[in-house]
Amino acid sequence: MDIVTLAFLKGLLEPVVKEGVNYVNARKLAEERGIHVRQKKDSAEKHQYRELMSVKVKNGRDTFEIAGNLSAKKEGRIVYILGYEVDVNPTEYMMFIQNMDVPGVIGRIGTILGKYGVNIATMQVGRNSPGEKALMVLNVDGPVSPPVLEEITKKEEIMWAESVGL
Repeated sequence: MDIVTLAFLKGLLEPVVKEGVNYVNARKLAEERGIHVRQKKDSAEKHQYRELMSVKVKNGRDTFEIAGNLSAKKEGRIVYILGYEVDVNPTEYMMFIQNMDVPGVIGRIGTILGKYGVNIATMQVGRNSPGEKALMVLNVDGPVSPPVLEEITKKEEIMWAESVGL
């Protein structure tokens, strides 16, 4: 198992495991929790990127997939998430919102965040087909509280909204 895989496991487990997670015990802790790692190296271009690292996490019923690469400036970028192509610089506080691709959604989200004092640093929207579902990824200046997420998810055109603190 290479260092990139160990770093991924460490990052995956740290927020949810009470005992300390480090590069030495990450694999063992993952195995104890039924997490199996399968590495696959492929030289073919994926999603039009020559060098791409993707991670697929399955829990029996759901699959989460995310991919990233290094930009020309050597910055890590998220370029693919849950089936949507995006171009996002990961930051400490982020939001992910799946919504219907209809007019006014971005404005409604911005209005709600502004009402609660949440400042949007950057926003990226990925969609596969006009008028279908889209994924909105926002970099925000601070944590987003549960009441904010609750108000966002009450909107008819929103499927789900999540806040992440790295």
